[in-house]
Amino acid sequence: MLSLWCLMVPLQHYLNHSRYRPWNQWEKRMESASADWTRELLGTSEEGRPLWAFTLGNGPITRLAWAQMHGNEPTATCALLRIMNETKSLPNGESWAFFPLVNPDGAERFTRTNAQGVDINRDAKERTSREARVLWDWIQNHQPKVAYNLHDQRSWFGLPNSNLPATFSVLAARANPEGLTTPAVRAAQGAAGDLAHIFHDLSGLPTTTFDGTYYPGAFGENVQASGIPVVLVETGSHSSGYDRSQQVSWLAEALKQHWTLPTDRVEYYQLLEQAESGRFDLVLTSPDPLDQTDWAFVASERMEQGFSKLFWELTAVGSGLAQQAPFAFERGACPAVSIGDRWEDLSSLMQ
Repeated sequence: MLSLWCLMVPLQHYLNHSRYRPWNQWEKRMESASADWTRELLGTSEEGRPLWAFTLGNGPITRLAWAQMHGNEPTATCALLRIMNETKSLPNGESWAFFPLVNPDGAERFTRTNAQGVDINRDAKERTSREARVLWDWIQNHQPKVAYNLHDQRSWFGLPNSNLPATFSVLAARANPEGLTTPAVRAAQGAAGDLAHIFHDLSGLPTTTFDGTYYPGAFGENVQASGIPVVLVETGSHSSGYDRSQQVSWLAEALKQHWTLPTDRVEYYQLLEQAESGRFDLVLTSPDPLDQTDWAFVASERMEQGFSKLFWELTAVGSGLAQQAPFAFERGACPAVSIGDRWEDLSSLMQ
């Protein structure tokens, strides 16, 4: 039994809005994008949904970005659409290309994989899925100066030696299993360092890097190996709310600043710390020093009968968890509410 009066504030202010949007809403937003951007139909998904790309400027592509390879990672899609609506022209010699939603079938289901259960981000080498083939060909046909692979990061990752989540992480993916620094990797490191510096300026939070393990089938590694510098960006959690609307604003502004006035900051990149795992959104602690039980929760979202449902998931029970979450509260001060073995929907407390 847990006393959960203290969850009222996070329920109101953190579990604020769903991140899920059905495909028809995404399609309308792309259809209403600024006419200054040229829209191109690259193909269709496994279930026949259109795969749209957009370009602005003249000449060879200098900056290229794609988002939502994983259908449950929509933050960067929102950021790219915002950039498209705010940016009407580019200086001579600049040309940007966006593929805002690579996995529309996964977006409709709010799942990581596509309709066939394929993780598109691990399908760069075999290219068994339509979406992977379309994305690979689009990147290689444009041969951009730098490419950007945009993702969402789970709230499981946090800043080292802190209870704060890792709000932004960057990585210059490996081009080979040995981790040798090729010219593409070196260029990606300089670009990633610049973007990390801007993230820090905008958010006031340190930017981290993340696991640099070599994944032989991943897009980052294979695009890098093809000679095109690629920067992976992971947008993570922040105490401002579950929906990551604040992160959308920061991400859009950071990308615009970085692309407009790029600076090589390889030294800054090399000093970034790696995000640590084992973080939680909320922890309930006992005021009793003899009680060694803390309860840790993460915010979760899932689809039920076509509707999105937000809930707190109980993920850990132990001691000393309070320094691993941005929200930490004492329990035991009000009527108890029962929690199930794994998770309990707490939205009824707001009614």
